Amino acid sequence: MKWLCAFVVIIFFSVQVSSGQLETKIVELPEGSAGIGFDDIQYSSAMKKVLVPSGRTGMLNLVDPESLAVTSISGFSSAKVYKGGHGEGITSVAEAQGMLFVTDRSSLKLNVLDSDS
Repeated sequence: MKWLCAFVVIIFFSVQVSSGQLETKIVELPEGSAGIGFDDIQYSSAMKKVLVPSGRTGMLNLVDPESLAVTSISGFSSAKVYKGGHGEGITSVAEAQGMLFVTDRSSLKLNVLDSDS
């Protein structure tokens, strides 16, 4: 019975999403046109920003969901050429207790930043 309920919820959600009520907007990320490669993005309720680790570019981009303005934090590993996939630069980020935890696949480091700076 649990699976049936989950299936019905998924179908309902799919119908709601594909009903044409959502407007799509594109946010251009700095230096992203050559390809980026990232694992995930997430919303930080504390920062009120969408956190976008932009792999190859060496930047963590913070997107304001209201204005779609992008603020970039640079200084991470970068690559001039995008090889496809998500194996270069920073690919994941999480925010917790006022800190940003950023994984860098190229340097094999976990970078920890104060989210207020």
